Amino acid sequence: MTKLLLQAAAEEFVARGYEGARVSDIARRVGVTSGAVYARWPHKTDVIVAALEHMFEQILPDQELESLGGTEGSPDTMLAMLGTNLLHFDPNKEVVVQVFGGARNNEAIRASLLAYLNKEAEQLSQYVEQAKNDGLFDPDISTAAVSLLCQSIGIGTHLLLSAGLDERHVPTTDEWESLLWTLMSAAIPAESAEAT
Repeated sequence: MTKLLLQAAAEEFVARGYEGARVSDIARRVGVTSGAVYARWPHKTDVIVAALEHMFEQILPDQELESLGGTEGSPDTMLAMLGTNLLHFDPNKEVVVQVFGGARNNEAIRASLLAYLNKEAEQLSQYVEQAKNDGLFDPDISTAAVSLLCQSIGIGTHLLLSAGLDERHVPTTDEWESLLWTLMSAAIPAESAEAT
């Protein structure tokens, strides 16, 4: 029941934003009373933040890779898988679009968003560091810079696709993957690149 309530609250947040989301509508989506929701979370903010945290957990890089079946590859391959998957619309990521707007006016939502973004950055940084340790990325390239670039590309791509960018401006999966591998090959240490 809790998972259903969290999913319903996230959907309500995406559909109406924080101000427009109503606990009665969240309860109605699941077929319970508002009292059942308030019994778990005493305030609307509590249920919305719990729902956001639930949704954020589902879209973190580690979880996304697990759902793609790619947790056993090299770190550069896993980063490329995450990048390639950006072209596939994920309704769970729609919550991120909405949260950026809601975070301006609500400290609890802002804190939840920042916690998610920092956790995402940490997971991406671990892949970058592993790629450096494996000799796949130049150790002189800033891990923070690569992580921020990955997050920026991810958020930007989702924003553009969710806004309905005209199909003629969206690359094919092969074109996108080719570009991502070209960008990643720039991070290969010079001595490794010369050996290939």
